[in-house]
Amino acid sequence: MTDQEVQDLKQTPLDTLHREWDAKMVPFAGYDMAVHFREGIIAEHLHTRAEASIFDVSHMGQAKLLGDDAAAALETLVPGDIQGLAPGKTRYTVLTNEQGGILDDLMVTDRGDHLYLVVNAACKDADFPHIRNRLAERARLEILDDRALLALQGPAAATVMGRLHAEAPDMAFMTAAALDLDAIPCLVTRSGYTGEDGYEISVAAPEAEKLARRLLAEPEVLPAGLGARDSLRLEAGLCLYGHDIDETTTPVEASLSWVLGKSRREEGGFPGAGIILDQLKTGAAKKRVGLKPDGKFLARDHTAVENDAGEVIGEVTSGGYGPSVEGPIAMGYVKTEYASPETPVNLRVLGKRRREEGGFPGAGIILNQLKTGAAKKRVGLKPDGKSLARDHTAVENDAGEVIGEVTSGGYGPSVEGPIAMGYMKTEYASPETPVNLRVRGKALPGSVVKLPFVDQRYYKS
Repeated sequence: MTDQEVQDLKQTPLDTLHREWDAKMVPFAGYDMAVHFREGIIAEHLHTRAEASIFDVSHMGQAKLLGDDAAAALETLVPGDIQGLAPGKTRYTVLTNEQGGILDDLMVTDRGDHLYLVVNAACKDADFPHIRNRLAERARLEILDDRALLALQGPAAATVMGRLHAEAPDMAFMTAAALDLDAIPCLVTRSGYTGEDGYEISVAAPEAEKLARRLLAEPEVLPAGLGARDSLRLEAGLCLYGHDIDETTTPVEASLSWVLGKSRREEGGFPGAGIILDQLKTGAAKKRVGLKPDGKFLARDHTAVENDAGEVIGEVTSGGYGPSVEGPIAMGYVKTEYASPETPVNLRVLGKRRREEGGFPGAGIILNQLKTGAAKKRVGLKPDGKSLARDHTAVENDAGEVIGEVTSGGYGPSVEGPIAMGYMKTEYASPETPVNLRVRGKALPGSVVKLPFVDQRYYKS
C-alpha cells in the first residue's frame, strides 16, 4: 500500500483497545483491522470453540430500512421471505442480480417499525446505493455510521451475557432484542458466523470500547481477530463473499437453496428468479462442497480439483488449516456429478508431479529457475553488534555495491540479538558470506546465515 492509502484507512471504535492488546493490524475493506492478538490465530480459534471470544466487526455495514412497505420492497431485491419475518426475528438472505448471481449476503432483522440490515464491509459501498436507488419510491434507507458491532462467540457466550442481562441467555437463535448491557443500550441478536453459539451486539460507537472492556473482564472472554474468524467460519462451512460466493454464483450452486422462502419459490419476483428457480427444478452444473485433503498439504484458493483421469472438475474457493480438526480443510465448487460426499478427488497442489508436468501460471519461468538457478535468493542475515536492520535496509558487498535488501528485520528474543532475512544476488547467498548492512547511512558489518535462527519443533508423526 502507498503511504496515502495507509493514511486513508479507517479505524473502528475499538482501535485503541486493539493496540493495547498487541493486535497485528492489517488493511481490510478500507479499515485497519486486527487479524490476531498476542496468542495468535490458532489459540484464538481454539479458545472460541472452548470458551468465548469477542470479535470486532464494526467495519460491516449497518442500516435501517424504513417505511410501511419496507419488507415487500426488499423482497424485490432478495429471494428470502422477508414479509413472513416476525418482529424480533432475524433471517440470512442474499442480494441477487439479473443473472441469478449473488451481489452480497446479509442479515435482515424485523424490528417492528423498520428492518435492520447488516451487510459485508467490502460490499457496503455498493450495497447501500443499490438498495437505496432500487427502493427509493417504496422505502427509505438510513445508514448507521455511528454504531459499532461486536460479536461474542463461543459456548460460554450465553453465560457471559447472562451476567450483563438476565434475558440474554433465553434468546433463541436468530432472534433480536433491545437490551441494556451493563446500562449500555444495545441491539442484540443471537447469531454469528463461527459455527458457535453467540451474539452480535450493535452499540453506539462512543460506548463500544466501554462495552468491550466489560466483556473482556469476564474470565471466559479473550479478544480474537479476523484470522480466527475466517478459520472458524471455514470449519463451519460458511461462505466468505468474494471467495465462495460472488456475482457469478447462484444460491443453488452455492448450496444456499434454503435461503429461498417457500412463497418466493412459487412466486419469484426477485432478480434472477428465472435462472435460480429453473436450477431448483432441473439442477445446477456445479455445486459448493466441502473438501478434505489427505495428508498435511493445504489446498488454498484457486487450487484445481481433478478427477482420477486428470480432468479439472472444479476449484477450491477457501482453504487452509482447521485447528479444531487438526488438519487441512477446504471448500469449493465441483461439477454436480462429483458433488456427493465421499467422492474421491485430486487437489492439484505443487509437488513432484507439478515439477514434471507444469500446468500452472508461471510454470515456464519457475521450472526453468529450478533447473538453471535464480538471480537472487532469500537468506538469513545476522547483523554484528546491536543495531537492527529493518525492512528495505540495503545489503552491500565490501566494494559498496548493493547486492540485496532486507525484507524482514528486528530483534530476536530467543537469540538475544538482531536478526533479519532478505534477498541477495545468488553468488552472495552462501552461509557465512560477509556483508554490510546500510543502517542510517552507515555500513554495519554482518553475515549471511542459514535459516532458521532457532531449531523448529514441529511435531512429526
